[in-house]
Amino acid sequence: MSLGSAIVLSSVVIAVVMLYGLTKDRWRWGPFVKRANLTFLAIVAITGTIAGALYIWNQLPLALARQTEYAGLRLGISQDEVIYIKGVPQTVNGELETEGPLKGSRPTIEKDKLEKGKQVRDYDDWAYNGDYSRINVTFNMKKTAVTAIQCYSSDKLSRCPPILGIRDGDSEKTVIDRLGVPAISRIERLSIPGVEGATKYISYPNLGINFHLEKEQVYYMGINDSKYERGS
Repeated sequence: MSLGSAIVLSSVVIAVVMLYGLTKDRWRWGPFVKRANLTFLAIVAITGTIAGALYIWNQLPLALARQTEYAGLRLGISQDEVIYIKGVPQTVNGELETEGPLKGSRPTIEKDKLEKGKQVRDYDDWAYNGDYSRINVTFNMKKTAVTAIQCYSSDKLSRCPPILGIRDGDSEKTVIDRLGVPAISRIERLSIPGVEGATKYISYPNLGINFHLEKEQVYYMGINDSKYERGS
């Protein structure tokens, strides 16, 4: 309790005592005290009931359902709908490199540097860059519907929208405690040329969500539909 609160409470108590001393012979304090006691007990009972209900609610298992919306977008919507909601993407990812030092990766292309005659709608992977984060939107092969929505965080400081209460920066233990043991879990080497390292990929196909971790912390997370092929 702060000093100010203590002074106010003490003043109230003193005022009540003085009032009783001045009016005890003229007022009927007995019924008033009785009603005050009953009111206090009722408040205590109601508060205890609410606190108990909240505790029981928090102990109930989390109702988990397949995720279809993330970062303001929804699986299955068209490219035009994405542009309407998010605007034109700053960058897109090109076709998968099949040879050379960048084999297995997809080049990042700024929208202002696309090949002549090309537009962002010709690509199936878009990126929206933010402060220390990036939202990736992936479409099906026909580029008619969103199949995956993911978020990358460069510093793991809660830059991404949460998924079922999980944020970037959360530990692997936190993910498992909340969602259970993942159906898919594997260590993967970094595919960046000239960079050594390893990450972990965990996935919950029944929920349509996945997480990428480094040093046991989430840095990349997202949702996808059942037809999404990771890495395609």
